[in-house]
Amino acid sequence: MKKAESSSPALPLRTIRTPLHYFNALAGGIRWGALVELWGKSRSGKSGFAYQLAGNVFADYPDAQATVLDPEGGYDPIRAKTAFGWRTDCVKSVQVPTLEEGFFCIAKICKAIKTPHVILWDTLSATPTATSLKNLADSEGANKVSRFTAGQGDRQQIIKYHLRNLMSLTYGKPVIVLLPNQVYSEIGLFARKEVPDNGYAFAHDVHYSFHFERIGDLGKGNYDVTGLVSDYVTEVSLAKSKFSPEFKSICAFIDGKAGGRIDPELSLILQAIKLGYLRDNSGWYPVLLEKDSVQKNLRWSDVILQKEVVSRQLLQIIQLDMIRNYPLIRLLYQELGWTEMLASLDASQSVPSKP
Repeated sequence: MKKAESSSPALPLRTIRTPLHYFNALAGGIRWGALVELWGKSRSGKSGFAYQLAGNVFADYPDAQATVLDPEGGYDPIRAKTAFGWRTDCVKSVQVPTLEEGFFCIAKICKAIKTPHVILWDTLSATPTATSLKNLADSEGANKVSRFTAGQGDRQQIIKYHLRNLMSLTYGKPVIVLLPNQVYSEIGLFARKEVPDNGYAFAHDVHYSFHFERIGDLGKGNYDVTGLVSDYVTEVSLAKSKFSPEFKSICAFIDGKAGGRIDPELSLILQAIKLGYLRDNSGWYPVLLEKDSVQKNLRWSDVILQKEVVSRQLLQIIQLDMIRNYPLIRLLYQELGWTEMLASLDASQSVPSKP
């Protein structure tokens, strides 16, 4: 595939921060110019992840803009601003009736890109093809034909064709395209299985493919943080990536009281407990508090109150543990252009820095 020439201004950061500290530490975040699929069942945290990632872009780039393709009319500017930190005066909402028009809109934006731009299609799976929309209109009053089944035979080919074209358009440009993709459960002969977007996954036609699986409501399961069912934990897996290793089962704590926002600190703490970095000793957690550099045993409620301090400590431990795979981590830092972290890494290994 021929790589497109880019005349876009250089970005001060090579990657975009995600709401998950653990993923950022291991993979360095998500690269600019990427097509990102976020798939899973309804209410598993896909849209919240996308909105929060876009909020990080607004926080890091004062001139950032966003376009929301909104086939269902569900975009809420108040929630986007208050819960996720969007600058809604820099956001354009577009209602696209068909898949073809949606992809045409994205291509038009990518060709004219000048400043950092987030494109969110929420959701692609709710957008019918032009053929299915016509069939649905023709069947009104006669047959109850769903827009998701009428004329959907060509849906996979249409999506595949346009995604491949977008890969060349987004390369090297300050744009990221977020594609939440809802799944349904298919009841088979022996088991129930998840099928992405009418049976079609984008894994080979996107740069990143994240899978979201809700594993329990807080207040019912093991992580009784608030006692409210509105909070829950989702496991996020990087099922496919063209730029980094694949990762499975990264914990994401969804705060229902904050509009479905992922709490980065609590997510990292839950991940550390899962991996054994923070151990439960009969309901107590040994934590090194920075203010006095003394290890103390804290109850879970106190861990939450000290979540910023605890998460910083755990992140340092995880990063030190990563140094064991020195060649891989050095290559990652070098690729991302993290010169200061690269120098620190080389110093920790007592080896001369390579050009």
